[in-house]
Amino acid sequence: MDRVYNLLWPVIAGVVATFLIFWSLSGLIMEIVTRSKKFYFKGLNSFVFRQISSKVNTAVVSMSLISLLLFLTISILSLCFSINESMKRELAYNTPVDAMTELTDYLAVYGSNSSVGYLSQMSKDQEKAALATSQAYMKKSLYQNLIDRNPDLAKDIKDHVELNVYADSKFTYGQILPSGVMTGTAEAFMSKTTVPMVRVSDYNKLAKLYHRDEIHLKDDQYQFLADFKTMAEILDKTLVGNTQIKYRNFTLNPVAKKHQEGFITSSGFKSNTGILVVPDNVITDQPIGTQAMLMNYNLSGTRTAEQIDDDLRKAFDLGGLSVNAVNSSEEDTQKAGSSAKQADRPSGVAINFYTKLLVKSGMVGMQAIATFVGFYLGTIFLISSAAILALKQLSESSDNIEKYAALRRLGASNKMLNRALFVQIAIFFIAPLLIGIIHSIFGIMFASSIIESFGSDGLLASIPMTVSMIVLIYGGYFLLTYISSKRIISEKQLRRD
Repeated sequence: MDRVYNLLWPVIAGVVATFLIFWSLSGLIMEIVTRSKKFYFKGLNSFVFRQISSKVNTAVVSMSLISLLLFLTISILSLCFSINESMKRELAYNTPVDAMTELTDYLAVYGSNSSVGYLSQMSKDQEKAALATSQAYMKKSLYQNLIDRNPDLAKDIKDHVELNVYADSKFTYGQILPSGVMTGTAEAFMSKTTVPMVRVSDYNKLAKLYHRDEIHLKDDQYQFLADFKTMAEILDKTLVGNTQIKYRNFTLNPVAKKHQEGFITSSGFKSNTGILVVPDNVITDQPIGTQAMLMNYNLSGTRTAEQIDDDLRKAFDLGGLSVNAVNSSEEDTQKAGSSAKQADRPSGVAINFYTKLLVKSGMVGMQAIATFVGFYLGTIFLISSAAILALKQLSESSDNIEKYAALRRLGASNKMLNRALFVQIAIFFIAPLLIGIIHSIFGIMFASSIIESFGSDGLLASIPMTVSMIVLIYGGYFLLTYISSKRIISEKQLRRD
């Protein structure tokens, strides 16, 4: 709730400031132009700027609302186009193979110190017995378990890699991250979070399958694997500071000043908060926190990816489940316990299954919704703003026919009258757009900081598309308004009337 209030006050201040800008603009315009007598009395400038000052003074509220609408237009369209492009890149990055399966042992990862579900209710003896049961299951080959359930799948899987991510519930981020790199709730949460570890040889097998860069470590070195931007930046501070990690009888030093971007499994978004890649000899008797299997399909025959997906779900007793992301919530742990009983898995061992098709269908749906809603709202706001300005200017031109006729009788040429009309309309279209752009700069900066924390490239790449939309629609309304207004005040039209 505090965050909502913190965001609300700047919004209110922006609305009030917009109103005050236009309220003071009429007097400011006259103050500026009258300082230069030569400019003020040149041509029809005195007429033009007195007209503008008078119009602005009577249209403060409408101009303020149009500026705010244009601010929303620019921000929404930028966000819409950015999400569209970002999701395309995310899909390619997060689906390097056809299918990913992972088993997670919640007891190994969180231990009985966790507040999650039934884990916190276990005695030491119960925890020890439950962990022994779950670890015996985790040490079985996922691939062999799969083939035992459905031997026909052996010919459908072209290649695969199995690897384990180890978890020592007594080894947490609070022990390895330097003081000061995290504050507040992030520090409280991460200080108790178990550090997942993977053997460097296991990761390099995966890197070959993913066509990613391998990691090369000496016996006293480590590296972080991450792609969730906020946490990756924290891990980089650890690496830049040459922070030593002391674990059991090992003292490890960073192999580089920056983390390696990547993941073991992905549900479609950059969500890997960090995995510690260590020399093989560091891993001895640590519990297996996650067992992962990554697969590519053999699609050279008549079988389709959809058919193989369906058979894999059935083999894993997943029924018709779609993408199921892992998190540490109590609800998911409860589900893990209930689903495990149905699949002969120990309580607390959860299975998660992702395929390229499932991730793609989910992301395409979100992409379509985000693009449609953003494009629709942005276009409606843009057209509304331009249409209101156009109607107001056409009405003003019609009301000022006699003024232009008088100027013509005093000797003003059509060229001078058209220029005066153009300047008036241009200022009325440009002024709210400029204020809207200024607002949107800060809005885009704020939105970019949020989007980039989730691994996106921000909103700057979408600016050209947004500018094109504004030039096409807003600029089009401006030109049509000028042409129509010029026709209204034309000498031929006056003769007809």
